[in-house]
Amino acid sequence: MNRYWVIFLFCAMAMTSRAQYNSNLVFGIKAGAARSLISELSPIFVSEDYYSGYSFEEKESISPTALLFVNYRIDPSPIALEGQLSYFQQATDLVYSDIKEFTYTTKFRYHYLGVGGYIKTSVIKGFNVGVGLRLGINLSPENLTYTSNASEIDWGDNSEIPSDSETQGELRSVIKGLNSTDFGIIGSYELGMGLSIDISYYQGLNDMVETLVNRHEFTNPKNKVSTFQLTVGYAITMDKNKKDSRRR
Repeated sequence: MNRYWVIFLFCAMAMTSRAQYNSNLVFGIKAGAARSLISELSPIFVSEDYYSGYSFEEKESISPTALLFVNYRIDPSPIALEGQLSYFQQATDLVYSDIKEFTYTTKFRYHYLGVGGYIKTSVIKGFNVGVGLRLGINLSPENLTYTSNASEIDWGDNSEIPSDSETQGELRSVIKGLNSTDFGIIGSYELGMGLSIDISYYQGLNDMVETLVNRHEFTNPKNKVSTFQLTVGYAITMDKNKKDSRRR
């Protein structure tokens, strides 16, 4: 629930404040890192209590991100519109362990080309907030990896355990990453000299992973993603009458 209070407070501040701009039109680049978590991955593999003595852990993953942006202020209002073209990942590590000391890790690493649109204003001079949507096209829907210690476990003489590469191939054939639609809230602080720091939060609105019909009884739960993102930006003004190149 804490994340929704943050969103509410940011929106409330945006609605009750005025922005200060030195230029109507700027463009630039941002780059940084994102920490994401895709939920409900473990029910894909074990959806019911078929047995006990095992556990799953879903671990957040940190990945790089970069984007190009254009920001336009609607003069003379305090409102600005920002469009973004971005690269980002949605990633999570799923770790399994049980009382037989068998462990495996499935790493989900989905790469996206994103397009975003945001409406922004200022809380105080130099500090801006915005809300909007980001649509992402999944460039690598089969990009998961599987590693385990299966080769180190004594399974008995009659057990035939597939290799990690065989298991990974099976998983890739039935578990597919989907395109994303995310609600985003952005807080940005201008440092001067065209530099800025942005902190963003994205909440996925759609299912992120699809499980196809398969012989392993893998299920198809709803998998939402949440992402925190930190970037450093550099902007150039398009207004020739303004020498200040700070981003708005």
